[in-house]
Amino acid sequence: MNLYFKNFKPNYLKIGIGLLSLVILSNALYSKNDDPLHYFKNGEKQFKKGNFKEAYTDYENFIKESPYEYEVRDALFKMGKIKFDEKSYPDTITLYERLLKNYKTIKYTSELKILLGRSYFQMNLLQKSSDIFLDYVKNNKKPHELLFTARFFLGKIEAKRKKGKDALQHFKYAVSIAKGIQIVEKEILDECYFLTSKYSYQEGNTPDAYKYFHLLSENYFSVNPEHKRLIKQIMNSAITESNGLPEETVTSIKFDNDDIWIGTFISGLVRYTRSSGKFVVFTTEDGLLSNEVRDILIDGDYVWVSTLEGVTRFTKKDSKFKTYFKNSSDKNFRLQRVYQDDRYLYFGSLGGGVKKYDKINQEMTVLGESSPLKSDLVPSIHGDDNRIVFSTLGAGVVLYDKKSNTYKSFTKENGLSGNDVRDAILDGRFIWAGIHGKGLNKIDIETGKVEFLGNDEKLNLTYPVCIAKRGSEIWVGTVDGGLRIFRQEKNEWEKYTVVNGLISNDINHIEFEGDYVWVGTLNKGISIIYYPSKNKF
Repeated sequence: MNLYFKNFKPNYLKIGIGLLSLVILSNALYSKNDDPLHYFKNGEKQFKKGNFKEAYTDYENFIKESPYEYEVRDALFKMGKIKFDEKSYPDTITLYERLLKNYKTIKYTSELKILLGRSYFQMNLLQKSSDIFLDYVKNNKKPHELLFTARFFLGKIEAKRKKGKDALQHFKYAVSIAKGIQIVEKEILDECYFLTSKYSYQEGNTPDAYKYFHLLSENYFSVNPEHKRLIKQIMNSAITESNGLPEETVTSIKFDNDDIWIGTFISGLVRYTRSSGKFVVFTTEDGLLSNEVRDILIDGDYVWVSTLEGVTRFTKKDSKFKTYFKNSSDKNFRLQRVYQDDRYLYFGSLGGGVKKYDKINQEMTVLGESSPLKSDLVPSIHGDDNRIVFSTLGAGVVLYDKKSNTYKSFTKENGLSGNDVRDAILDGRFIWAGIHGKGLNKIDIETGKVEFLGNDEKLNLTYPVCIAKRGSEIWVGTVDGGLRIFRQEKNEWEKYTVVNGLISNDINHIEFEGDYVWVGTLNKGISIIYYPSKNKF
């Protein structure tokens, strides 16, 4: 025997460790090379990390090596999604048609069919796309995002086929589904609102066009700049007798969440609900004191209505009217505008001064010729936290300071261009006053200095009817001249008339809602214009 082997003493500990290492290495090699799901598991990890190219390669290798495994269905589905997101629609179609052909049960059948329908749509294979979406709509009734998507694309298919009415029906259905669920694809939701607005407008339904346009998110305009021109067209729209108003002389417009309250000259009070597009007209038959509405004020659950015959309060909860005072004892007390502060309601009139109503004590007092107003003719009242400004016919502008309980008058004698003031508003230390036949005055409250604006005859500011403020902009509504917008920071005037899209140049009321301007006219109803305060266009 060889001397070396004779003296050999085995180290059993080392041998054991070596054998264990061989077993571990063998298992590792087996798990890497012989696990049939190795590539699939890798693909799943890459997919979750967002490494879609790597995931696609792993899924592809998995299907080649293990074509009969159950997980092949999941791999094919996710490969189709990856190709869809890459806009490789023919590849998505090939993968999903293979899935549907070879497998009766698929975990993601609903999502697969929607993505397949969308891929056919992108390839302009409208009939195949339509068949898939119609089948999905037929077999799915419960509102969810995929049903919304199916309805939306059915609308787009009909739009491509130049069938506007059918497209609009699908878009409206999609919007109704979206109301009660969370939509993940916000871009599609915005496009749905936009297209519903567009086709409503094309069908002549201006209130609906505005309603759906109003639902668009703010970022839609930056994402879709190509729609700006059409947006302008839609928003230079109108609400008239042809689509819901009882008459076209509008005296007041007030926003109340989904509702818009509209006063008319002789046809009562109107409630327009945007979500439904419905108009409800309230008249004396419903309890309104007079159909000659001059102003509206929203006060929580109440709507105060100033009419020529007195004041009525409408309660929204029970839709009932309550009369607060009538003018039967004084036919000259023709109510006009109403203003509210923390405690009081002020009702201006033509002939009876101002009625001041204490909501706490429920007492009424009158301010007239014998008061600091020095006039019974008060066509408008506006204010802020500490002050109220009264415009009068014959006595100029009167400013009331609530803290000091003092009145200050501004008349022709101390600088105004006239004493017949149609409207006046506060703007910090200034008052803007529209003088009948004498244009627009800017009053410095602290110094008493009066500046006459709009000297240029081309501006046609001789007969201002109403004034409104939005940011640093002063808006003036005129008779026969449309709107005038004064940008104080640039000291610039702009004209906005029927040439720009107004329905009438005879303006009676201006109300703002974000970037939208609602303009009540004397003879054509309401103009709705899209006019951003900052020039987005």
